[in-house]
Amino acid sequence: MSKPATTKPAASVETPSPSIRTLKIATCPSLSGQSQLTYHIGCNAQSGILFRITGNSGAGIFGNEWIGLADIQNIFDAIPPGKLIRSALLKPLYQAKSINTPAFLLAALISEGLVSATENQGYYLRADPGKFMAEITALMDSGVDLQGDTQSGNGKVATEKAATRKKKSIADPAPA
Repeated sequence: MSKPATTKPAASVETPSPSIRTLKIATCPSLSGQSQLTYHIGCNAQSGILFRITGNSGAGIFGNEWIGLADIQNIFDAIPPGKLIRSALLKPLYQAKSINTPAFLLAALISEGLVSATENQGYYLRADPGKFMAEITALMDSGVDLQGDTQSGNGKVATEKAATRKKKSIADPAPA
């Protein structure tokens, strides 16, 4: 009898950093397609964009540390144009021991349109970041902060609900 799939907690305690705003909560399939991943996109005070993996419906463990998009881009920039990308390239970004985390991050980057699949299974190419940057810049400018929002799923739905809560709290203050 097999066990039902559950979302695995991150290896370390998942406490939001007060200096990082969570802009988007989203899900995507893992590279193998055997599980559903949940990831967050955030920003810090220096407008640095950050990614972290926060859930996996499958059995694979992972680290949940925030990884800067600038650090990811530095690794990609070291690759000659047109050369294919593998998840192993992202391993130096993580201090955790899990070999799954770089592949899970790559799956999130694919979901966000920063990397695209190729005909060669397991190999990927960088994609134009324009659409991603426009979306994230708009979220940064909106002031959205999903820290503490336990909802996973479509990041746009979570973002819209958080924005509605923020507007409602300003328009309808709680009675004293």
